[in-house]
Amino acid sequence: MREMVKYTLPLCLFVTALLTNVQAQRIGEWTSYLSFSSIHHLADAEDRVYGASAMALFHYDKEDYTLQTYSKGDGLSDVGIRTIAYDGSSKSLFVAYNNGNLDIIQNDRTHNVSGIKQWDYIGDKSINSISFNNNRAYLGCGFGLVVVNIPRKEIEETYYFTASGGYNCSVSDVAFTDTSIVAATSKGLLSAKRGDYLNIEENWTLDTSQLWTTHTPERIAIIGNRMTVTATGHDPSTKTLYYKSPNGYISIADGNIQSIHSHNNHLIVSYWDSIAIYDTNLTPVRMVNEYIYGDMLAYDAIESADGRLWIGHDWAGLIVVNEDETMFSTHPESPVSDNVYHIRPINNGIAICPGGKTSTNANLYLSGNIYTYTNQGWSQLDRTSGLQFFDVLDVAVDPNDNSHLSAAAWGCGIVDIRKNTPQTVYADSNSDGTLIPYSSGTFTTMRTGSLAYDAQGNLWILNSLSNNGLVAHYADGSWKSFNTQSLVQGAETDKILWDSVTGYLWFAGNSNRIFVHNGFEKQAWVDPNHGSKLQTTSVTCMVQDQNGHIWIGTNKGIKVIYDGYKAFNNGGNGEQSPVSCSNILFSEDDKVEYLLAYEAITSITVDGANRKWVGTAAGGLYLLSATGLEQIENFTTANSPLFSNKIIDVGIHPVTGEVFIGTDVGIQSYRSTATYANIEPEKKIHVFPNPVRPEYDGPVAIRGFSRNAIVHITDEAGHVVYSTRADGGQAIWYIRNNSGVRVSSGVYFVFASDEEGHNKSVGKVLVIK
Repeated sequence: MREMVKYTLPLCLFVTALLTNVQAQRIGEWTSYLSFSSIHHLADAEDRVYGASAMALFHYDKEDYTLQTYSKGDGLSDVGIRTIAYDGSSKSLFVAYNNGNLDIIQNDRTHNVSGIKQWDYIGDKSINSISFNNNRAYLGCGFGLVVVNIPRKEIEETYYFTASGGYNCSVSDVAFTDTSIVAATSKGLLSAKRGDYLNIEENWTLDTSQLWTTHTPERIAIIGNRMTVTATGHDPSTKTLYYKSPNGYISIADGNIQSIHSHNNHLIVSYWDSIAIYDTNLTPVRMVNEYIYGDMLAYDAIESADGRLWIGHDWAGLIVVNEDETMFSTHPESPVSDNVYHIRPINNGIAICPGGKTSTNANLYLSGNIYTYTNQGWSQLDRTSGLQFFDVLDVAVDPNDNSHLSAAAWGCGIVDIRKNTPQTVYADSNSDGTLIPYSSGTFTTMRTGSLAYDAQGNLWILNSLSNNGLVAHYADGSWKSFNTQSLVQGAETDKILWDSVTGYLWFAGNSNRIFVHNGFEKQAWVDPNHGSKLQTTSVTCMVQDQNGHIWIGTNKGIKVIYDGYKAFNNGGNGEQSPVSCSNILFSEDDKVEYLLAYEAITSITVDGANRKWVGTAAGGLYLLSATGLEQIENFTTANSPLFSNKIIDVGIHPVTGEVFIGTDVGIQSYRSTATYANIEPEKKIHVFPNPVRPEYDGPVAIRGFSRNAIVHITDEAGHVVYSTRADGGQAIWYIRNNSGVRVSSGVYFVFASDEEGHNKSVGKVLVIK
């Protein structure tokens, strides 16, 4: 057996051809930001190797070393990849999804086969495996065996196997010998002659070997004239690899086996901690038992015709092992994981908090990290300091130093981050006693779930389930806590908002109340149903808009606080505040409705035009006008590339206006028409695309104006051809004059100013007709 001991990492192989959009994104375009760090499935496609993460797909080009990504709306029809396989005869890649959906990618065109997905069946419709024979794809499914006619790209037959109790057997894998088809099912190994009518269950023979009375077969691979099978016994974490001999099944090896494949007269076995390759005699001939920068955490491994070994790693993406025993890793640039709890604008970019907690507020123990997206691409925290923390739920940037961040790590405390490196985790021992852990018997944990900076650089922290539930870490380094016991009365608190108009702190949690504090001695609580005709039972999110109004998300739509300045008019001694939470009423089909009354709101974000982007638990993403009286968009999985109708959070890039959407299956973005704007315009007007070429008929985005500027576009002679008003700091022009006619070729000038004629901006755009 040959063991690998020599490793080198070639530079410049992190080549990306169609990676994340550092390039400009056009108005109305969607972009996927799915993780490619953890690769679960591989397929060799001659000049390419495909790698699939849990949610998306990419390929590595063996000749030019480039990478190309595929995602929903950009080459794929769905999200949540179950498995992939490549058929060399038809040169087709099959991509199967958790919901039973199936894509066939042939000549870079995607053909969707949705019969299983659309089937009215309440059982398990997942596709566990894909095997090929005679222009057919055999899909091992949770309910049976489905045959797809590859040339016609349609389901041809379905075979069912009956288990005890009359239920359908699941099929985990299928393989072919010279004369037979073999299926690994939940009731054992079944085989049939190729020429038999396979839809007749009696034509299938159950293997009655003693092994299958205690074990369940999972994966099958034919190597030479031998059939190998992985099987699971009483311990699901341990699988044993067997081969079938005339005398029964002989054990080859056992361990945490993830996959087996046969190729080049080799059997490639991927264990979680190593890769083993066997010859036709099932003698081990090659072993890879570690990765350059850590353990070999392998989900899948295949061998290509050129002798290279390809490994799907848990966090390093695709590992390539050459014949000379050198190795390197590569994957498209992406966030490290698809987890998202909050999305925050930060430092000319977007920060993703990937932590989480259960519905009972217990920890999920997700990696302590923050993923940041800027025009330089994706980055993460430098964790070389060795500080231990997990479940980051919130992050805020110090207004006095944009390289200084503070993050709320549920169960751990407050993480102080400088220049992308965690410096300290503040808890009870180093916060002058202000941060107090929650205790229950011998169990203790920090309940720090949300934080916010004020304009002076003071950090305000929620310390849930503590008598002193509001904590200040002042800009001078001192600490102070505020007793909120009588106000909060034992409720969890995990949402805080600093009011930029009044300077008050608004916070909420799992009780149907909103709490308000002035940062000194006054405090009160607000009833979300006071002033509201629609009664709700929970507060889910809060945001302040550009008019200073506070928008409240609830389990039944949206409410707005217009009179927050009255918070302490009843005294501010912990009593109920007179503040009202008003419904927004609008008319539709002669009926008066409450705004999104049938939606559970998960997130509200304000864009540069003061419009509201609203995420919901099941209804997708809404875009509302500044007042909420007009619904501009409702993106769902049915009418857009949106991954899921369950929105976790929404954040808006502070420079480009790109709307980042965190769903329960990953992150994506939508380029809207609005950007944020300052009182004064930027020094340079940005126009995209520029020049506008003849084939382009979409919107031209022009940004860099002062807020809501009046914009005029003129020809070279100075005649105004189009006028509009910017959404925040950006205006949209559809290359047409005020009459709707496309303009002629030439140079067009952009002039903008505020309503008083001040804060002027000038730019130009070339149109080629």
